[in-house]
Order: sequence, then C-alpha cells, then structure tokens
Amino acid sequence: MAPELAEAALSAQAREQELDAAIGLLAERVPVPPTGARERDRAWRMLVRKGYEPELAYEAVRAHGRRAAA
Repeated sequence: MAPELAEAALSAQAREQELDAAIGLLAERVPVPPTGARERDRAWRMLVRKGYEPELAYEAVRAHGRRAAA
C-alpha cells in the first residue's frame, strides 16, 4: 500500500473515533438531544471548549440528534 493511502486510511479512522467520542460525550452530558438552535449551539460550544474541531463538533451534534430519533 502506498504511504499516502495508508496515511489517509488512518486519518479517516482517527476522525471516526474522535466523532464517536464526541457523540458519547454528548450522550453523557446532554442525554436528550437538543432540538432548538440555542440548545444545539450550547452543545456545539461545549464540544469546541473540550477541544473538538468546530466541523467535527457540528457533525457530532447532528449525529447525536439522528441517533436519538432512530
């Protein structure tokens, strides 16, 4: 496998693990997914303060809501 492909695969795997960790933190801290814009923003800001990248935090908040709805 080319080094670039291996690095890309590891990067994607690390991002998925980080996303799962962020969703887990949300499930722990915000058991009922936020429905309003203010609550979603509060959850997003909490993740960003914890060190998650803004894009990943946004993705986690949306995924947390989808998982609860399922």
